[in-house]
Amino acid sequence: MNDMKSAGGEPPNAAVVITLPDGSQRSFDGPVSGAEIAADIGPGLARAAIAVAIDGEVKDLAASVAADAQVAIVTRKSPEALELPSPQSEVNRWSFVSYVDPFSARDR
Repeated sequence: MNDMKSAGGEPPNAAVVITLPDGSQRSFDGPVSGAEIAADIGPGLARAAIAVAIDGEVKDLAASVAADAQVAIVTRKSPEALELPSPQSEVNRWSFVSYVDPFSARDR
């Protein structure tokens, strides 16, 4: 039997090494989310985190890192935060929708 595969035919969970912007590295037993990485670094960063940059690509904190990667936690103060849609953009997207009164006289 091939040592690189488990009984189910899948490769075993290999350690994932995360390299942070300061050059430090953290190792995890398997795939890890951006939120989990932030929490591992510290509770303050976990609270401030709004996204994660994985190998330069900004993603949601729930994004999974399954292989060794360069990772940066994005906060509101990060330059990468400018790439993210603001909560206000959701309001603007729907501002063209006019309110329809379900009890208006024209529907009677």
